[in-house]
Amino acid sequence: MLVYTPTYDPDANRIEWLWRSLRRAATHTHRRQALVDLVADADRWAHTITPAQVLSQIGSPFAADQHPPVGEVLDHAA
Repeated sequence: MLVYTPTYDPDANRIEWLWRSLRRAATHTHRRQALVDLVADADRWAHTITPAQVLSQIGSPFAADQHPPVGEVLDHAA
């Protein structure tokens, strides 16, 4: 079965949820004078977020705080 998806739909694209977190942490509040400083802050953020936090951020059913009901069949990717 094919499912139509819009060209750009940040609410349906889970990686966008993660980028939103990065933007809140590193880019929305920046007052840096050089791009290299912004990249360094983004890199620092990327090195501090744990795999469990990534799964939780994107709403993965495999995240520790996301438990699908027992017996539920997952018919989609994380």
